[in-house]
Amino acid sequence: MKEKEIIIDIWRTDAHSVEIGIKKKDEFRAKSRQFTADTDIIGEISGDMEGYVTYRQSPWESDDLEQRLVLKIFTKSINWKGTLEELVSQGYTRSLGSSQMLPVFTINLSNNDFQIIIDRVFKPKSLNKEMYTFMIIEDGISYPYRIEADRFTLGSDWDVFNHHDNKIAKIDGSAFNMGGKWKIHINKGITLPSSFDEVLVLFCCQLKFIENIMDRYERVVKSLKKDEELNIKVENDEISLYQNPRRIRK
Repeated sequence: MKEKEIIIDIWRTDAHSVEIGIKKKDEFRAKSRQFTADTDIIGEISGDMEGYVTYRQSPWESDDLEQRLVLKIFTKSINWKGTLEELVSQGYTRSLGSSQMLPVFTINLSNNDFQIIIDRVFKPKSLNKEMYTFMIIEDGISYPYRIEADRFTLGSDWDVFNHHDNKIAKIDGSAFNMGGKWKIHINKGITLPSSFDEVLVLFCCQLKFIENIMDRYERVVKSLKKDEELNIKVENDEISLYQNPRRIRK
């Protein structure tokens, strides 16, 4: 059975026709509240999904203790499809309790009522193989998955497994693309949640930034351990993601 293929192409520079040639930022903001003033289009999605990749410049360009990644994907008509946000306070907490740097991301999608958490995990005896886990809740069922780096290929290549240990998707990264390019191959012979494709697309998009994130984690965790006056600042956008939905507010 033919595989589903989705291509993510992060552009090398900002000199692309989507914004500069026809100057559509104001029009994009009018089409979607999710397209904020500090949103920058950085890439394109093609194949069995079409759209644009964006990130918010303000949180990403902040100082170390306040920096966080916020990525969004839109359709070609600028309808919001999903957002990936870095949970810096949770990531730093996990990293402080481990010998590994363990960032955490949350994904909110237009077609899913639940947050989807992506964790970088450390698996003993795995030769430090990079690995992430996530779950998708749909129709009262939890679908857990893991994404494992392929150490024996060039580029940023990954295999995706379900909880039955079946490989259900593969991500091929290009080692020679200056911006960042990934092809997602999804097995059509297995039933997957409707949000699965968007999760993998957003996972690929954050790979463009993960090296910088890991370097920042090393610096911040080291500083937090040394400086007793230093605390983790939680931005308002991130605080809202932690709020207790069951608390009775007056």
